[in-house]
Amino acid sequence: SQDYDNTGYRWRNSAQYASIVVESEGGASELTITYQVNNVAWFPFYDIRITSGADSEMHITYFGKVRQFSGEDWKNVPLVLSTAKPAHGVKQLPKLGALEASIVVPEPECVSMRGGGYGRNMVYDMACESAPMALGRAMKMTSASVKSSNIASEFSIGRPATIDDRTEEYKVNIGQFTLSTKLANVTVPSRNSAAFLVANSINTSDYPLVAGNASIFLDGAFVNKGEFEDAVISQKFEVSLGVDPNIRIEYKPVRNYQEQSGTVEKINSQVTEKTTSVTNLRPNPVLLTIREQLPRSTDSRIKVRLESPEATEVAEASAEPSVGAEITPEKILDYTVQLAPGESNTFTVKYVTEHPQAEQIRYEEKF
Repeated sequence: SQDYDNTGYRWRNSAQYASIVVESEGGASELTITYQVNNVAWFPFYDIRITSGADSEMHITYFGKVRQFSGEDWKNVPLVLSTAKPAHGVKQLPKLGALEASIVVPEPECVSMRGGGYGRNMVYDMACESAPMALGRAMKMTSASVKSSNIASEFSIGRPATIDDRTEEYKVNIGQFTLSTKLANVTVPSRNSAAFLVANSINTSDYPLVAGNASIFLDGAFVNKGEFEDAVISQKFEVSLGVDPNIRIEYKPVRNYQEQSGTVEKINSQVTEKTTSVTNLRPNPVLLTIREQLPRSTDSRIKVRLESPEATEVAEASAEPSVGAEITPEKILDYTVQLAPGESNTFTVKYVTEHPQAEQIRYEEKF
């Protein structure tokens, strides 16, 4: 029989037995049995400690928490954590049909937005631990060895584990490492009129980082508890340290106006201007990245042209921001400016969207 507890996990209250018949011509034999159990999961989370200054560093302690509701106790077993996702149940390569993109029949504008967060299924709500306790515990643990294939990685935990059935969280250490990092300020004014202090790094460790939660410290002080995105080896990633109150942001109302051109086919040109006013209250110069969306055309009849600022198209945003503007393939514009101490300034992003006058454009945000 089976029951469910208040966590939603299923557990068995009856034993299971396997009968195995072995034929041998004599002599000693060693038999290894491999089988699969359900209702087991692990959740990654991180202790991230950043030091500021000329040579900023990011110290990461990578943990896993195992939840075990298999119906049996595990006694002194070797533990391997895998990033594979067999529960998705996809056994074969999916087939693709024809994907048609067209300008829609005029209808009320539909904008699809998703709320904050990265929407990943491995998110663990970890309470903030005090700095000495978390760091001391991490230093006593053994790092895991890593085995990677093209589709998944396995972390072999150095110490055998004893995990009884119905264990909510069994904490293991996957590894510790230090990365170089650059601190910068970023604002996404269309979403939040605040500047955030962000640490930019490249994953130069031997560990693929799996999305999870993190407790984040700056110069020994707890500053944020946030979500951490996937970062494979050599991938750039950023960690938000929270709002920087010393940089004031004011997002002006978006200005849109129409222009028409063409003799044979009338072309509508919609000009969009997004203006952000910023003030640096710090006693030192700062770099500030203003992050904006540009429309990404999915139809040859829709043309999008950036008027200002001048920008370079890149595969991904730079790990070390510098003055200038970059556009990613997702049409995210990172417009980085330098502000002197006490400086107030206004910066405008201007682009033009052209399409046939007889057609209407629908904008849909996809993550």
